[in-house]
Amino acid sequence: MLNQSTLTRLMLICALVAASATGCSWFEKETTVHVPVLESAEAQYNYAVEYRDRRDLSLRDKGDMPALLELRDTVREIYQRVIDYFPEDRNVTPLARLQIADMQAGFDIAGMKVRKKDYEKAIDMLREIRGDYTEYEYVQAKARYDEALCLKAIRKFERAQSLFLEITELFRDSDDEFVRTLVNRASIQYRKTYVD
Repeated sequence: MLNQSTLTRLMLICALVAASATGCSWFEKETTVHVPVLESAEAQYNYAVEYRDRRDLSLRDKGDMPALLELRDTVREIYQRVIDYFPEDRNVTPLARLQIADMQAGFDIAGMKVRKKDYEKAIDMLREIRGDYTEYEYVQAKARYDEALCLKAIRKFERAQSLFLEITELFRDSDDEFVRTLVNRASIQYRKTYVD
């Protein structure tokens, strides 16, 4: 029969083994990202873009997945600071929100494995962004396009094609070259055949 001390040690060892097997660690400290507050939303957004771009090669290297995920979390936090510091901005804060939604869906790294619930969360985020910036044509087109890609990824092809068609119809006469690019991409996606 095991005494209380031995039983307690065994329970602790089992808990540590279970935590390490599930990727949990009681000994890791949580990373805090410290980002300077800049003079404008645009400067804050540019800081985030530059930070991400300087680490682009690291983000493409999937050899060290824990380091990659930590870097992605840092990049995401830096975009989040645009939203936190400049919530009322109507020009670049929505772009930061789109970047975060793209990261939620794994669009920032080719070949990223994404769970269905992450696509669904990204869809919710994109719909909220559309609702918050109804006057911003690019945001409307991009959020719809990304939502359609998420729907396609979770095999909701009919709804995805409906959104691709909606983009081509709503924005075909846009003067914005980036919106026209999305219209062209949506048109190509709409014309594909999807099989369940």
